[in-house]
Amino acid sequence: METQGCCGFPMGGLIDKRTTQYLSQKVMAFEKAAVKGVIGFVGAVTQWIDGQNSHRAFDKDPQVRAEAKAENTRLSKEIVTDLAVGYAGGKLLGMGAKALSGSAAEVSVFRVYGQDAKADGFSWSPVNPNSVGNYRDAAGLPSGGANGSMNSGQFVIEGTVKPNAIITNRAALPLDGNKGGVPEYIINPKNVTPKRVSGANPNF
Repeated sequence: METQGCCGFPMGGLIDKRTTQYLSQKVMAFEKAAVKGVIGFVGAVTQWIDGQNSHRAFDKDPQVRAEAKAENTRLSKEIVTDLAVGYAGGKLLGMGAKALSGSAAEVSVFRVYGQDAKADGFSWSPVNPNSVGNYRDAAGLPSGGANGSMNSGQFVIEGTVKPNAIITNRAALPLDGNKGGVPEYIINPKNVTPKRVSGANPNF
C-alpha cells in the first residue's frame, strides 16, 4: 500500500474547485440526456397515436393494413429506444448529482503506521484494517525489503476527509512480497481530521 512516499509523499494540493466544476458539467450533460429521452418518448407516442388514427379508416384495405402494421412496429421500436435513453440519462443524472452533493460529506479513512512509517503519511484506506485477515499483505505495507523501509503496523489512526481532498485512489501496490490490492487513497494528511488513534495487538 505504501512506498517510500509513506514518510513524505511528493504530491500535494487539493482538487476542489475544478472537481466541483467538472461534476457540475457532467450533471448538466446527464440532465440534457434525460430531457432528450423524455421528449423523444413523448414525440414517439404522439406519432404512434396519430398513425393509429390515420389508418383506422382504411383497415379494410389489406395493403394499408400492412403499411400500418409496419409503421406501428417501427414506432414501437422508437418508443423502446427513447425510453432506454430517458432512463439511462435520468440514472446518470442522479449519479452525477449524488457525486456533486457528496463532495461536501466526509468519509472515513484509516492509516496503519509505526517505525519508519509515520502517522502523517499520504497513504490511507477507506477499509478498516481490522476487517481484513492479513492487512499487511493486502495493503502492501513496507516490510524492510528492497526499499529499506519498515512499517511495523503497531498503530492505527482513523480520521475523516472530504472526497474532493482525495488526490487519487487506486488499489494498493505490491511491495516486499506483500500482494497489495486493498483500496488506497492518496491524501495530504493536513486534510484529514483525526478521530481516533489506537495500538494494534498483534501488529498488522
